Amino acid sequence: MMDHTLDSAREHRTGVPEAILASGKTTAQIAAIIDTVLAAGEGMLITRLSERKAQALVRSGHDLRYDPASHTAEIGPARLITGAAVVAVVAAGTSDLRVAHEAVRSLAFFGQPALMIADVGVAGLWRLMAKLEGIRRCPV
Repeated sequence: MMDHTLDSAREHRTGVPEAILASGKTTAQIAAIIDTVLAAGEGMLITRLSERKAQALVRSGHDLRYDPASHTAEIGPARLITGAAVVAVVAAGTSDLRVAHEAVRSLAFFGQPALMIADVGVAGLWRLMAKLEGIRRCPV
Protein backbone atom coordinates (compact mmCIF):
# COMPACT_ATOMS: atom_id res chain seq x y z
CA MET A 1 0.00 0.00 0.00
CA MET A 2 1.33 3.42 -0.94
CA ASP A 3 0.95 6.03 1.79
CA HIS A 4 1.96 9.00 -0.34
CA THR A 5 0.63 10.90 -3.30
CA LEU A 6 3.05 13.03 -5.25
CA ASP A 7 2.26 15.77 -7.70
CA SER A 8 4.01 14.13 -10.63
CA ALA A 9 2.77 16.76 -13.07
CA ARG A 10 3.94 19.70 -10.96
CA GLU A 11 7.12 20.44 -12.91
CA HIS A 12 5.34 20.21 -16.26
CA ARG A 13 2.47 22.37 -15.00
CA THR A 14 4.41 24.97 -12.98
CA GLY A 15 8.08 24.58 -13.90
CA VAL A 16 8.85 23.71 -10.26
CA PRO A 17 9.69 20.08 -9.39
CA GLU A 18 8.52 18.16 -6.34
CA ALA A 19 10.12 18.68 -2.94
CA ILE A 20 9.47 16.84 0.31
CA LEU A 21 10.13 17.51 3.96
CA ALA A 22 11.90 14.46 5.41
CA SER A 23 11.55 15.24 9.10
CA GLY A 24 8.63 13.29 10.49
CA LYS A 25 8.93 10.62 7.79
CA THR A 26 10.52 7.23 8.33
CA THR A 27 13.41 6.09 6.19
CA ALA A 28 11.07 3.54 4.58
CA GLN A 29 8.56 6.26 3.69
CA ILE A 30 11.30 8.43 2.15
CA ALA A 31 12.62 5.42 0.20
CA ALA A 32 9.13 4.72 -1.17
CA ILE A 33 8.73 8.36 -2.23
CA ILE A 34 12.15 8.31 -3.92
CA ASP A 35 11.20 5.13 -5.78
CA THR A 36 7.93 6.72 -6.97
CA VAL A 37 9.70 9.87 -8.19
CA LEU A 38 12.45 7.97 -9.99
CA ALA A 39 9.93 5.58 -11.58
CA ALA A 40 8.22 8.62 -13.06
CA GLY A 41 11.57 9.82 -14.45
CA GLU A 42 11.50 12.93 -12.29
CA GLY A 43 13.80 14.64 -9.84
CA MET A 44 13.12 15.87 -6.34
CA LEU A 45 14.57 17.91 -3.48
CA ILE A 46 14.47 16.40 -0.01
CA THR A 47 14.79 18.84 2.89
CA ARG A 48 15.50 18.31 6.60
CA LEU A 49 17.04 14.90 5.89
CA SER A 50 19.24 13.71 8.74
CA GLU A 51 22.63 12.27 7.94
CA ARG A 52 21.56 9.00 9.60
CA LYS A 53 18.56 8.64 7.27
CA ALA A 54 20.62 9.68 4.24
CA GLN A 55 23.22 7.02 5.02
CA ALA A 56 20.49 4.40 5.45
CA LEU A 57 18.98 5.35 2.09
CA VAL A 58 22.37 5.08 0.36
CA ARG A 59 23.03 1.71 2.05
CA SER A 60 19.68 0.46 0.72
CA GLY A 61 20.76 1.35 -2.83
CA HIS A 62 19.16 4.77 -3.30
CA ASP A 63 21.22 7.16 -5.38
CA LEU A 64 21.00 10.60 -3.84
CA ARG A 65 23.24 13.62 -3.67
CA TYR A 66 23.30 14.46 0.03
CA ASP A 67 24.68 17.69 1.45
CA PRO A 68 25.37 17.40 5.20
CA ALA A 69 25.77 21.18 5.63
CA SER A 70 22.16 21.79 4.54
CA HIS A 71 20.58 18.43 5.45
CA THR A 72 19.19 18.28 1.91
CA ALA A 73 19.41 15.73 -0.86
CA GLU A 74 18.60 15.71 -4.55
CA ILE A 75 17.55 12.75 -6.64
CA GLY A 76 17.19 12.44 -10.37
CA PRO A 77 19.07 14.43 -12.98
CA ALA A 78 21.42 17.10 -11.67
CA ARG A 79 20.36 20.62 -12.52
CA LEU A 80 22.73 23.06 -14.15
CA ILE A 81 22.65 26.46 -12.47
CA THR A 82 24.03 29.42 -14.38
CA GLY A 83 23.99 33.17 -14.05
CA ALA A 84 24.74 35.63 -11.34
CA ALA A 85 23.12 35.39 -7.95
CA VAL A 86 20.21 37.76 -7.46
CA VAL A 87 19.33 36.39 -4.02
CA ALA A 88 21.51 36.91 -0.96
CA VAL A 89 20.99 34.55 1.94
CA VAL A 90 22.34 36.40 4.95
CA ALA A 91 23.00 34.52 8.20
CA ALA A 92 23.59 36.21 11.52
CA GLY A 93 25.92 33.60 12.96
CA THR A 94 27.19 30.06 12.78
CA SER A 95 24.06 28.79 14.54
CA ASP A 96 22.10 29.82 11.43
CA LEU A 97 24.34 28.11 8.90
CA ARG A 98 22.35 24.89 8.43
CA VAL A 99 19.19 26.82 7.56
CA ALA A 100 21.15 29.24 5.35
CA HIS A 101 22.74 26.31 3.48
CA GLU A 102 19.29 24.74 3.10
CA ALA A 103 17.97 27.97 1.59
CA VAL A 104 20.88 28.24 -0.85
CA ARG A 105 20.61 24.59 -1.91
CA SER A 106 16.83 24.85 -2.30
CA LEU A 107 17.16 27.97 -4.43
CA ALA A 108 19.77 26.24 -6.61
CA PHE A 109 17.54 23.19 -7.05
CA PHE A 110 14.77 25.44 -8.29
CA GLY A 111 17.12 27.19 -10.71
CA GLN A 112 18.08 30.28 -8.77
CA PRO A 113 21.74 30.81 -7.88
CA ALA A 114 22.23 32.52 -4.53
CA LEU A 115 25.02 34.20 -2.64
CA MET A 116 25.51 33.11 0.96
CA ILE A 117 26.84 35.71 3.36
CA ALA A 118 27.48 34.19 6.76
CA ASP A 119 28.16 35.45 10.25
CA VAL A 120 27.18 39.09 9.91
CA GLY A 121 25.84 38.96 13.46
CA VAL A 122 24.10 41.62 15.44
CA ALA A 123 26.68 41.95 18.17
CA GLY A 124 28.91 44.10 16.02
CA LEU A 125 27.51 46.33 13.31
CA TRP A 126 30.93 46.38 11.65
CA ARG A 127 30.45 42.70 10.69
CA LEU A 128 27.37 43.59 8.67
CA MET A 129 28.92 46.74 7.24
CA ALA A 130 31.86 44.71 5.93
CA LYS A 131 29.45 42.57 3.85
CA LEU A 132 27.17 45.32 2.52
CA GLU A 133 28.77 45.49 -0.92
CA GLY A 134 27.98 41.83 -1.60
CA ILE A 135 24.50 42.15 -0.17
CA ARG A 136 23.74 45.19 -2.33
CA ARG A 137 24.70 43.31 -5.50
CA CYS A 138 21.63 41.11 -4.97
CA PRO A 139 18.21 42.70 -5.41
CA VAL A 140 16.61 40.02 -3.22
